[in-house]
Amino acid sequence: MTMLGHQAHRELFKQLADSGNLAHGYLFGGPEGIGKRTFAYSLGSYLEGQDFEIPTRALTDYLEISSDETGKIGIAQIRAFQESISGRPVMSQYRVGVVNDAHTLTEEAQDALLKTAEEMPEQGVIILVTSDPLGISQTLRSRLQHIDFTDPIKEEEIAIWLNQECGVTKKDSITLAKRSFGRPGLAWRMQFDIPLKERLTAAQKLLSASSNTASSVIKEYLAEAGDNFQLSQFLDAMAIVLSWNRPVHGAAWHKLMKARELAAKTAINPRIHLLDIIQTLSK
Repeated sequence: MTMLGHQAHRELFKQLADSGNLAHGYLFGGPEGIGKRTFAYSLGSYLEGQDFEIPTRALTDYLEISSDETGKIGIAQIRAFQESISGRPVMSQYRVGVVNDAHTLTEEAQDALLKTAEEMPEQGVIILVTSDPLGISQTLRSRLQHIDFTDPIKEEEIAIWLNQECGVTKKDSITLAKRSFGRPGLAWRMQFDIPLKERLTAAQKLLSASSNTASSVIKEYLAEAGDNFQLSQFLDAMAIVLSWNRPVHGAAWHKLMKARELAAKTAINPRIHLLDIIQTLSK
């Protein structure tokens, strides 16, 4: 499957790999869905088979970990990760270990990973992938080379990819590409990630509700979501919906981002917080 965009990064890492000059630690930072994790996976494919695209088979010398059901990456995962990354590569010059959503590492896990970054074996490469680099300790960040993924992918490329490689209709592909703002991962999720689609539908309903009906809309959705409800995820869905028409909702989008930052720092009743946000957005 095709990896979209990031051509300059692709050429850089090809040169580094071919010359045996890859660093032992990288931090891939940039917006969620822009292709950081896919780039790391495609790099693993290039190291094993000289093909810088999304591999169609499992890679032998590539390991990836992500947050567990608690939304965190804990010390147990990092210890298993350390053991695996220390092994000798079989199909490649390097053994690649990727920590996805690295900003969800617990403090203890970050401390353990710092030791790994400082004592990487010659054949090892670790890549931390994150949409929130400041969520990683400055000490750990200082041990890694930073690669920024900030250039959006062209809408036309995303639309063609969705249609030709993902089986999405041309009409829906164009709409999704436009709404993704250059992030193919987000475009794909808006089509195929059922929980996200449900959150987007609920967010649209809430944002279009009147001040008299907002409370009942929130109550109904919270009851349906049950234990699966996560405030941060729902606020992200609201932000996506607002971004579909930024010229009209730009100010509201920025207000929502401030509210999301507050929610991440405090324990707030979701229903009360969502009502406060709707009232704030309507001002």
